[in-house]
Amino acid sequence: MQTAAVQWNEVRRSLKEVGFEPNQAEALVDMVRKREQRLATKDDMAVLKVDVSTLDALRQEVRDRHESLRQELHARIDALDSSVNARIDALDSSVNARIDALDSKLSGRMETLSSTLNGRMDALESGQSGLESGLSGRMDGLAGRMDGLAGQLTMIKWFLGAMLAMMTPAAAALVRLAFL
Repeated sequence: MQTAAVQWNEVRRSLKEVGFEPNQAEALVDMVRKREQRLATKDDMAVLKVDVSTLDALRQEVRDRHESLRQELHARIDALDSSVNARIDALDSSVNARIDALDSKLSGRMETLSSTLNGRMDALESGQSGLESGLSGRMDGLAGRMDGLAGQLTMIKWFLGAMLAMMTPAAAALVRLAFL
C-alpha cells in the first residue's frame, strides 16, 4: 500500500510541475485512482471465477443439505403422526372397551335390581290382596256381628220396654203401698 501511496504522490508532484493547480492535480489523481480500483486484472477475474464456482458448489451443497433435512423432517413428522394416531387409536379402543364393560355391568345390575323390585312389588301386591280379602272377611264378620248385636240390642230394648210396661203398674202399686 505504501508503494501505491508513494506512486500517487509522485503523480501529484509531476502534475504540479507540468502546471496543474494543486486541487486540480488532487482531483485528477482521485479520479484515476477510483477508476483504477474499479478495473480488474485477468488474474483477478480468474480468482473471481474460482470463487464464484466455489460459491456455486457451496450453494448447491446447502440446497442438497436443505432438501435432505426437509425430507428427514417430513419422515420424522410422518412417523410421529403415525405413532400419535396409533396411541390415540389404542386409547380410544381402551376407553370404548371400558365403557362397554361398565355399560354391561350397569345393565346387569339394573336388570337384577329391576327383577328384585318387581318381585317385591308382586309380593306386596299379593300380600295386599291377601290382606284385603282377610280384611274383607273380617269386615264381613264384624258386619254380621254388628247386625247380630243390633238385633240383640233391639231385642233388649223390646224386652226392657216390655218389662217397664209390666213393671209400671206393679211399681206404681208398690209406690202407693209404700206411701200409704
